[in-house]
Amino acid sequence: MSIVKWHAVASWTWDAQDETCGILWGSCNHAFHLHCILKWVNSQTSQAHCPMCRREWQFKE
Repeated sequence: MSIVKWHAVASWTWDAQDETCGILWGSCNHAFHLHCILKWVNSQTSQAHCPMCRREWQFKE
């Protein structure tokens, strides 16, 4: 078997203080770990966008 095509999205590491990590949903229906999406949103220079679909990021209510 050989790999014909491979699409990498991202590789992130973090220093989690505990083993529990909440999952947050965006209005676009993509879900992320709490610390991952907060790091992403805070790194955006202007308006934050979903890292998967690039729609404006809004937390789902």
